[in-house]
This record gives sequence, C-alpha cells and structure tokens, in this order.
Amino acid sequence: MTENADKNIEGLCVYIRELDSFRLPVGMLSVFYSLGLSFNHGRISYLAKCNPELYERVQEDLVPYFRKMGDISSKGLILFLVIWLCVIPFFSLIVLNVVLKFFGVNEVYGLLLVALICVISFVLLVMWSYMKRKVVAGKEYDYKLKGLVEDLVCYGESFVNENGLNPDKYSLKLKHKDYCGLNYDDKGENSYVGYFRG
Repeated sequence: MTENADKNIEGLCVYIRELDSFRLPVGMLSVFYSLGLSFNHGRISYLAKCNPELYERVQEDLVPYFRKMGDISSKGLILFLVIWLCVIPFFSLIVLNVVLKFFGVNEVYGLLLVALICVISFVLLVMWSYMKRKVVAGKEYDYKLKGLVEDLVCYGESFVNENGLNPDKYSLKLKHKDYCGLNYDDKGENSYVGYFRG
C-alpha cells in the first residue's frame, strides 16, 4: 500500500503545484514552468486513476478558467497578426539590408538570419500572448483557484495522516503561502516550499 500511497500523494503534489502556478503573479518564465510540470503528468494520471471523483470535480471547476485562457479577443488576434505579418517582416528586412551592406554577408546567410529572427519573434509573441491570457484568467479566477488548491491540500493532509506517511517527504514548490493545511519554508518572493501538516 505504501508504494501506491506514495504515487498517489506525489501525483497530488504535482497537481497542487500546477494549480498554484495558474494564480498570479505570472511572468514570462511561467510558460517554461508549465511546460516542466507537463513532464510530470503521469503522476497526475495516477492520482486521477486512484481518485477519479476528486480529479473530475476539480477539472470541472477549472473549465471556466481554461475557457478564459482560450479566449482570444478579435482585437488581440488582430494585434498578433499585425505584429507577425507587418512589424516583424519589416524589422527583418531592415536587419537583412544592414547585414548585407555593412558585413558583406552572403544573401543565403542573410535570409537565414531573417528566418531566425522571424522564428524567435514568433515564439516570443506566442509566449507574451499566453502570459497575457494567463494574467486575465488568473485575476478573474484567483479566489476559485485558491479554493481548489486548499481542497486538494485538505485531501492530501488527511491522506498523509490516514496512511501514516511522513509529511516532510512530500514537498510542494509553490508561489503562494496562503493555503491552510501546509507548513512553509520561505525561499524568497513568490517562492515557498510547503509541507503537509502531520
């Protein structure tokens, strides 16, 4: 039972970290943090298999948040397309002319440079767009997200106690320290390590 209990609580810890990451503040690096958490999705799947009613309830409560994340206003889409189709190519052509004139670079290398600028700027633009939508959704649903995390923490606290697990073994890297049921180590601004109370 201990191995299954370990897997279950580890999945819960990853899930709590993921939900905590949805709350404000959001920075450009949150894209990479979310990507890093996605590599641990197998652990969340184990939690969902062992506790389908808990997982499904939380997922249902997250639907409005994800809908808000997916909302792209027509103004936002137009801005994205204008930047991608007009500003970036214009800037890239200026860079190409400067490189060709002053550095005497071959046209092929110049075009590769333009392609590189376009790809990098597209990735940065997508990250910026994701971050902006995450900020809007996070502001609107912060209270709901905090409540969901606290529900999961409450479940985790009782699970640890019922199964006789060592709560210090299961740490949660969090951006907030306002959840009931956790003890915290302060690691700096918006950086905390939480442990279930035993």
